[in-house]
Amino acid sequence: CGTLSTPQATRLAVLCGATDLLAALPEATELLEALARIAPAARLNVVRRDPGTVISVVGAAGGVGASFIASCLAHMAVATDSQSAVLVDLDTSYAPLATYLGVKSERGLIEALERVETLDSVALAGYLARSRSGTALLAATNVGGYLESTPLSADRFHHLLELLVADFDRVVVD
Repeated sequence: CGTLSTPQATRLAVLCGATDLLAALPEATELLEALARIAPAARLNVVRRDPGTVISVVGAAGGVGASFIASCLAHMAVATDSQSAVLVDLDTSYAPLATYLGVKSERGLIEALERVETLDSVALAGYLARSRSGTALLAATNVGGYLESTPLSADRFHHLLELLVADFDRVVVD
């Protein structure tokens, strides 16, 4: 918020949860004392969750209903079980799940995989589309009006899955 020289900036810091205000360049002892004061409260606010479950739905041939089953599994996790869920559509040629869910995204699976080393939970959210039910979707985009089949890197996809299971209860891969 910049310098704390105005009442508005100080009020904003308090509203954001500040419990102490230090000089612009505090002495090392002053900084250590402040950290020691907030350490017990910071430990209490840490929320750890078990990693989510990955469910893969694979059809033996096109048109057998794998995408339909995958979208239903993710939707049921959200609607019935009150869990968070993300659908990952690996079909980079057609990306049918975006159509099923009625969502569009400017960025998606291919872009996330290209930048996966730099992503965290907050950045990853920018690549997800959300359906009305709250189900998240990570799919190829067709911003240019068509999709090209794009080979996916197994290592990058593994890294992406690690990010997704850290944030979602169910990761449904189609």
